[in-house]
Amino acid sequence: MEGRNLRKFSLVALVALSVLLLISWIWYREKVFFADASYVLFDIVNYKMFDIQFSRYGSFISQLVPYLGFKLHLPISFIITAYGIGFHVFYLGVACILVFRYRQYSLAVLMALFYCLFVSDSFFWVSEIPQGAGWMFLLIGMTLHAGTAKWKIYRVAVPFLILAFLTLFTHFVLIIPTLFLWVYLVADTARWPWSRKDTAILSALLTAIIVLKFVIALSGSGSGDGPHLYGVTHVSFRDIYHSFSTPVVTMFLQRCRTIYWVSFLVFLPGIYSLVRKRKMMLAGWVILSAIGYIVIMGLTYGNEDEHVQLFHIESEWMCIGILLAAPFAFGFLPGLKPTAGLILLSAIFLVRIVYIGDTLPQFRWRIHFQERVLAKMKQKGITKLALYRDTALTPRYMIDWAAGYESALRSASAGDNPQRTFVFIDRVNNQEVTTKLADPKCVYLWDAISLARLNHDYFNFDTLHAYKVMTYEQLMH
Repeated sequence: MEGRNLRKFSLVALVALSVLLLISWIWYREKVFFADASYVLFDIVNYKMFDIQFSRYGSFISQLVPYLGFKLHLPISFIITAYGIGFHVFYLGVACILVFRYRQYSLAVLMALFYCLFVSDSFFWVSEIPQGAGWMFLLIGMTLHAGTAKWKIYRVAVPFLILAFLTLFTHFVLIIPTLFLWVYLVADTARWPWSRKDTAILSALLTAIIVLKFVIALSGSGSGDGPHLYGVTHVSFRDIYHSFSTPVVTMFLQRCRTIYWVSFLVFLPGIYSLVRKRKMMLAGWVILSAIGYIVIMGLTYGNEDEHVQLFHIESEWMCIGILLAAPFAFGFLPGLKPTAGLILLSAIFLVRIVYIGDTLPQFRWRIHFQERVLAKMKQKGITKLALYRDTALTPRYMIDWAAGYESALRSASAGDNPQRTFVFIDRVNNQEVTTKLADPKCVYLWDAISLARLNHDYFNFDTLHAYKVMTYEQLMH
């Protein structure tokens, strides 16, 4: 159990996570009507089943609400709203368990820092990484609590395996922060509550799950992680050296000076606290782990430069926040006086939330664009529309492959019957796409879907007319 002052700090962390939940509630449309979220939500409701991508089983937690929603025949507008806020309900729920059940106050602070520190555009993108991190913090919190409460090893083994499986199978990158935190906490003997024998057993269980994840990923059996591992599994010392100068790394370091600068206020005091307490091995572990993370990113995403969408590459960088912030949460913050700690922590969260809010306009633009197109379609009596990609317009839309799902869900939530939907297509003649667009018995969202395969409790598209194909300018005039 940690001190009373740390409990106050953890309450600040809960407030920060509550603010993120509030933001996701107010601007749920920007989150749901954006790429993967619309695709997954449509599939859940239409095909009446969970839509687990690439065997990332831990993501079931965010899909549970829409799944139960259509089972209970709830309105699609309610399902959409609940799905948009469900992610942050999960994160806040885990943090509340850490604070009020497990009393792992420093871990709750670290969790809140993870969801803020290296987050801007990625806040509005649905990724499995933050979901997996939620399971990871629950795994670590449960393990620390069980050790402090003197649970027998056989009692903790099953929930440990379940939570480790959900963590590591939600996204491959979660292996890094999970291993980092495990070694960090075990090495911090004053904090670690388990005996050497029990620690060896738990470590073996965790290793078994990691090995299983590696085997499945390298086998290419639908995990989607195999191609990303090539740069790490086929590496030379030369590759490692050059990884530091790859575009993905140089862009990240540049952003650390601009939008992630608060991370220095977390990392440097944390390292200082370890050095001052002469915990040199822990300080070395943190620094080497951070360098290792940078190398892995350089090897895996080396050529990803400023032209890559920030929301995507940022989600891959998020976990480095756990590595950099652990000494701050576990070492530096507990040594501060309550007033100083509350002011510092509140300032860090406030600055990061402002940066998250600063990304809102570009996502709001997408929502307004969808509204303009759907309104014009209604005015002109168009139910299915294919817009040519415009080089001046498409970059502002950021990513358009899911426009069909986004517009279909927006139209359904507005109560349209039949629903309206639009997609983007290339100007280059594509016979396959043209054939699909010409079939009035299909709706072309990402691929053609027969109207007979729709869940007609929620989706009802025009069965008489094919897609109208035109430019955005032609639609608006």
